[in-house]
Amino acid sequence: TMQKLSLQIAFALLVAYCVQQNTDLGTEIYLPFLKNSIDLGIMFVPFVVLVMISSVNAVNLTDGLDGLAGGLIIIAMLSFALIAYIQNMGS
Repeated sequence: TMQKLSLQIAFALLVAYCVQQNTDLGTEIYLPFLKNSIDLGIMFVPFVVLVMISSVNAVNLTDGLDGLAGGLIIIAMLSFALIAYIQNMGS
């Protein structure tokens, strides 16, 4: 519904604002197949909102289909943790 989407957008905006104010992450994103980072500038907040809402709704859709979202999230989390560990091994 529209109310649910509005609350998701509001929460995502709050998270994006808090992360931007309380960390030194900046507005750049790094893609593995490009040499340089992409500075999103003012489009960083809409990008974060889109990614957060898409992720939440994808998990809700998956969980609604078969109820196995917990297992899928654990697999994805472990995969991302392994990638992050491998990326930091050279540092």
